[in-house]
Amino acid sequence: MLKTIAVKALLGAGALGVLGGSAALAGAPQLSANLAAATTPKATPNPARNVHRAGGTIIKLSDTEMTVERQRRDPSTEAVTKDDVTVELNSHTSVYFFGSKDKHGLEALKLGQDVGVRYTEVNGQKVARGVVIRPDHRAGRIISKDADGKSFTIHAANGQTVHITTSDKTRFVEGVGKSKKSGSYADLKVGDRVVVLGQEDSQHNFDAAVVRTANRDAHPGAATTPAA
Repeated sequence: MLKTIAVKALLGAGALGVLGGSAALAGAPQLSANLAAATTPKATPNPARNVHRAGGTIIKLSDTEMTVERQRRDPSTEAVTKDDVTVELNSHTSVYFFGSKDKHGLEALKLGQDVGVRYTEVNGQKVARGVVIRPDHRAGRIISKDADGKSFTIHAANGQTVHITTSDKTRFVEGVGKSKKSGSYADLKVGDRVVVLGQEDSQHNFDAAVVRTANRDAHPGAATTPAA
C-alpha cells in the first residue's frame, strides 16, 4: 500500500515537472522577445535628415534674412532656370570662408557673394545653420611685387589692376595636373600669369587663399592662364 502511494506521488511530481517544463518552453519566445526589446536601443530621429543645402549668389541680405539665387541647368534641353531660397539668419548661424575653419559673424556676408548654405526647416521656416563664402577669383599677369614680401599687383584681362595680399594661410601652387607642385611667394616673378582665389576686403585689396601660376618648366615661354 505504501509502495503504491509512493509511486503515485512520484508520477505526480514527474507530471508536474513535465507540465512546468512545457509552460517554460511555451513562454520562452515571449521571454526572448521581451529581453530583445529591453536590450535593443530605441531608434532616435536623425537630425541630419532634416538638413538641406543650397548654393548660389546672395541677392537680398538683412540682419535677419538672406535670399540666395541659384541656377539649374536641364541636362536634356540645356535650358537654365533660376529660383530663390530665403533663409533666416540668427546668432547661431556660423559663417566660414572656403577652406578655413575660422568662424565669422554675419557681417562677413555681402551682396553678390557666391555662397553655400546649410539649413533646417523649423515650423515651416528655413533657418541657416552654416554659410560658406565661396572664393572669388582674379586672373592676370603680375606687374609688380611689393617690398613687404607679401603682396603683389596683377594686370587683369579687363584692363584693371588688382592688388593681391597674401598671408601665412595662403597656398601657392605651380602648374596643373601631374605637373602641379607647391610654390611660395618668393617663386612669383613679374610677368607670371596667375589665377588667384580669395575674397576682396573692404579696402578693395584681394585677400588670396590660393595663388596658382603656370608651370614654367612644362610651358617655357608660352605660359597660359592656368585653370583655377
